[in-house]
Amino acid sequence: MNDMDIIQAAQGVAGNQPANDSLLFGMSVWGFVAGLIFSGIGLIYFRYGKSSGDWKAMLAGIALLVYPYFVQNTAYIIVAGLGIMAAHKIAGKFL
Repeated sequence: MNDMDIIQAAQGVAGNQPANDSLLFGMSVWGFVAGLIFSGIGLIYFRYGKSSGDWKAMLAGIALLVYPYFVQNTAYIIVAGLGIMAAHKIAGKFL
């Protein structure tokens, strides 16, 4: 047994493992914040669509509310949220 093994064993016993920044289901704190932001935007889209009768806004709102539950990577959460918002904008011009 060398010195490095002894140090690693002591850290494992003392609970001095490196901190993991995951909250729940492997999602990071920033992923959680991004999911909250896009879910809030989704709620606004849904309420606007419901009050104005715009089914495209309601559909985009539901998608923005639900997708953060299925995506764990922060970058994917941001890209998917921006993609859903862009798809709603494009659908509004062509449909």
